[in-house]
Amino acid sequence: MVNSDNNRYYKIIGMVADIKYKCGAIRIGGNMNIRATIELWQKGDWFIAKLPELDFIAQGRTADEAKANLNEVIKIQFDEMRELGTLDDYLAECGFVVKGDTVEPASGMIGFEKQLVKVA
Repeated sequence: MVNSDNNRYYKIIGMVADIKYKCGAIRIGGNMNIRATIELWQKGDWFIAKLPELDFIAQGRTADEAKANLNEVIKIQFDEMRELGTLDDYLAECGFVVKGDTVEPASGMIGFEKQLVKVA
């Protein structure tokens, strides 16, 4: 936890989640699972859920609401990209591979450090 300007920031890193994404009409009856890192932050009264590998973000009044909203963002984005025919290219560009019904990162994070870096 870091205090900065009376705002509290919480960050949970390395929480690997299997996110179940119910595919829309384009993939009838199918499910797609995404193995990804979810970051949870708190700023004031709001919780923010980020999926940094895919550059998706959502917020909510609770951590659970933020995660549920993030799942909705993923569903909407995947549906739109699937309709446009760009989903596979986007996933590949973000470093993901599709293996059956699971989307996985082609490489994995091995660590995370917080550092104070002198820049001048």
